[in-house]
Amino acid sequence: MILLGTLSYFTPIFSTVFASINLSVALADYFLQGVVLVTIGSLICFWVTRTKKPVVDN
Repeated sequence: MILLGTLSYFTPIFSTVFASINLSVALADYFLQGVVLVTIGSLICFWVTRTKKPVVDN
């Protein structure tokens, strides 16, 4: 389930790349910078909001 959630972050990127190939349009450098920033932000949000396992004291 985590893999599916992680891959869902990349769906807009894949669709944009396929659209640019289909329309024969080159992607600009600022698009790639935006992709990197959004991906990093999404992964940080995932890391911060994930549920943590409780610590067991012995």
